[in-house]
Amino acid sequence: MTKHGPLDILGTIGNRYCYDDLIENSNELRAGKLSVKALSLEKLIEAKEQTMREKDKLAIPVLKQTLKICPECLLNQTNIADP
Repeated sequence: MTKHGPLDILGTIGNRYCYDDLIENSNELRAGKLSVKALSLEKLIEAKEQTMREKDKLAIPVLKQTLKICPECLLNQTNIADP
């Protein structure tokens, strides 16, 4: 728990994908001077389909619908807030 709320950091996801396996499927997001890597929506869906935890089963249809409505979501570097 951080002073701003919960922070979820994972060592692996899906079928044991690690950082090196996923970095090429990530995109840089910027919020002012802050820059973070985020997994592409397509790869996130794939990883959630592999784990099939109950919360992932609930999230998958929402993520797939988001991808259908917004196929360009998270494909390129995105500014999520102005500096």
